[in-house]
This record gives sequence, structure tokens and C-alpha cells, in this order.
Amino acid sequence: MKRFFKNNYASYILDAGILEVIYTEGLRINLKEAQLIVSDRLYFQDHLSCPILCDVQGVTAIDFDARNYLAGYGSALTTAVALLATDKPHHVLADYFISIASPKIPTKFFNNRAQALLFLETFK
Repeated sequence: MKRFFKNNYASYILDAGILEVIYTEGLRINLKEAQLIVSDRLYFQDHLSCPILCDVQGVTAIDFDARNYLAGYGSALTTAVALLATDKPHHVLADYFISIASPKIPTKFFNNRAQALLFLETFK
């Protein structure tokens, strides 16, 4: 069964045991927004742990505190994360996030949705 939720920051789609988070276009994430994003995600997940596909193409900036929050507490109820974007600037941003913030769960960048989903299947 597919479930859907949307707020000012992202759309959340839970389908076949994988949660897809699609960030709103032009989003600049600070700590307060990161906390709201995670809070809404946890509420939407209803205490179910699952892998997450994060389509980060809408994100234009993320500050230091938000990045650290998402890499730490933002990993709650998450078995793995696939960051998805098709352009070079987002690839650089995702690589920076992975290398600097050192997420506590398996996290990889993909420019292909099918490959990202294949990666996440092993963490269901």
C-alpha cells in the first residue's frame, strides 16, 4: 500500500518498504527546518524502520548545523539512505555531506533512481 504526505519542505512517499523523500524546489535547509523535516518523517513512518531514497535536487543549500543534525539524529528509524540527483552541483553537495558529516548508516549518492532503489532493497 502506497502512502503519501507533503509539507513545505518535502513530499514523503512510502511504497513497498522504501520511503522516498523529495525535497521542495529551491529549499535552503537550516537547523530548524532539518528538525521539522525529521519530525514529520518520523511521524509519517509511524515507528517503522526503513531505507530512504532522498531526492535532493530541490535543495540549494544546507547549513552546518542542519547537515550534522541530518547525519546524526536524522538517521533515526533509517536503515540506509540513497541520495539522488542528476546534476553535478548536487553530486558535489552529496559527496560533501557523506564525507564531512559521516552519516551513521550506509549512505550513497546515485544519479540513477533504479540503481538507488536496488541499493536500498538490500536494507529492507
